[in-house]
Amino acid sequence: MKKALLSFAGLALAAALPGGAFAAEPLPPPVFVPPAAPSADTTFDWAGLYLGVQGGYGWNSVGTDPPSASEFDLDGAVLGAYGGFNLQLDSFVFGVDGSLNYSFASGGLPAPFPGGSVASIDWTTLLRGRAGIALDNVLIYGTAGLAGANLNATIGGVSDSVFAWGWTIGGGVEVGISDSLTGRIDYSYADIDFNLDGFAPDVTGNVQSHTLMGGFSIKY
Repeated sequence: MKKALLSFAGLALAAALPGGAFAAEPLPPPVFVPPAAPSADTTFDWAGLYLGVQGGYGWNSVGTDPPSASEFDLDGAVLGAYGGFNLQLDSFVFGVDGSLNYSFASGGLPAPFPGGSVASIDWTTLLRGRAGIALDNVLIYGTAGLAGANLNATIGGVSDSVFAWGWTIGGGVEVGISDSLTGRIDYSYADIDFNLDGFAPDVTGNVQSHTLMGGFSIKY
């Protein structure tokens, strides 16, 4: 009987000691929970209507035909407004863009025009198709379309003006500053033929323009 009690006491002591034969079962290993995938970056939405204001500078080279053949420059600052509408398909953006600007380009006319003769370009306009690639909030685009300019001249005390049309190509970069505000740098080349028929003989010729503009627009 005494031997049985000693055996029972030994078993009880072994169960109570750490690592004993009857120690509690080990805890299950921790379960790894992978972190949530990061949310995708928001892509800037270029689609919709936009209206803006712009300013810059225009370099205009004018050449007149015989019998009053001459070449001269009419350069000056340009201020105006622009607007248009974009459609977007994935990273491709395309639409129409129009502008109306006032040019401060003016200067004197060289020989063979008589002394005191002057010319100027005041109102200009561009109506262009626009297409480009959007890199989130940065749009790189090209343009092509129609260009118009109002040319004025005073020769020998006689004045005349004409609004003439030609073609334009160009391109630029536009950046989305916020969901509704964008800023852009825009370059355009224009080639316009004109005919001032208020003089005898008519003064005909061509204007080639390089214009660099910066602007800000509101998206709607």
